[in-house]
Amino acid sequence: IVITLVLANGVSRMSKRNALVKKLQAVEALGQANIIAVDKTGTVTKNEMVVTSVFTDSNLFEFTGTGYEPKGEIRLSGKIIEPTNHPELILAGKIAALATDVRVRFDEGIKTWRVMGDPTEAAILIASQKIGIDKDSLLQEMSQIIDLPFEYETKYHAVSYKAQKSQFLAIAGAPEVILKISKNIFLKSKQVPLVKEKIEEMEYIFQIMSMRGLRVVAFAFREMPLAEKLTEIKDLTFGGFYGMIDALRPEV
Repeated sequence: IVITLVLANGVSRMSKRNALVKKLQAVEALGQANIIAVDKTGTVTKNEMVVTSVFTDSNLFEFTGTGYEPKGEIRLSGKIIEPTNHPELILAGKIAALATDVRVRFDEGIKTWRVMGDPTEAAILIASQKIGIDKDSLLQEMSQIIDLPFEYETKYHAVSYKAQKSQFLAIAGAPEVILKISKNIFLKSKQVPLVKEKIEEMEYIFQIMSMRGLRVVAFAFREMPLAEKLTEIKDLTFGGFYGMIDALRPEV
C-alpha cells in the first residue's frame, strides 16, 4: 500500500508538469534514467522555425524574437543595429521576401501566429519583416514572371520578377547547390567573381553554422535584361546564408 501511494503521488506530481504517466511503475523507472530519447519536432520544440542569424558580406547578424511573431532586434558584434545602414542586410531581406511563397497571419481565436505554407520559408519571410522589408510593398513595384517551387531534385525555390526595365531573380535553397550555380558574390555592395578561395570560405561558414545546430539556407540573386528568357538557373550572385532553429518549448 505504501509503495502504491508513493508511486501515485509521483504520477500526481508529474501531471502538474504536463507529463502523462500510463503505468505507476514508469515513475520509479524514470528516477533511474540518465537519457530520454523522444521525438524532437513538436515535442521538445514548438515546430516553429525562426531565423536567428544571417551571414552576408562577411558579417554575421544575430536576430532575436520567438516563433513567427515579426518582432525582434538585429545585432552585429553584440550591438543593436539599424538595418537600413547595411545594404547587404537589405538585400538579404529583399531576397527573403521575394523567394518565399507563404502567408503568416495572427489568429485572434487562439492568440498565436499561423503559417500557410512551408515553415522554413515562413521563418525566412519573418526575418525579412524584422529587417524592415514589406513584401506587399515590393510587389506593388514588381510583378512575378516565373515561380519554380522547391523540389528535392533541384533543392531550391526560385522566383523571377519584372522590375521596371529589368528582370530580378531571387533564389533560396541548399547551400551546396546555390554555391555550385553561383558565378559572383555580393561584397561591399558590389558583385565580384566567386573565386575558389571564396567558395571554400563560404563552405567553412556553412559548416560552422551547421555545427551550431542551425538549419542553413543559402540565398542568391541574378539581374538580367527583361527580354532574356530564363531557361536555366545559373550565373547567380551569391548573397549568404539564413540560419534558423526550431525553438524549444518554454517548459523544456
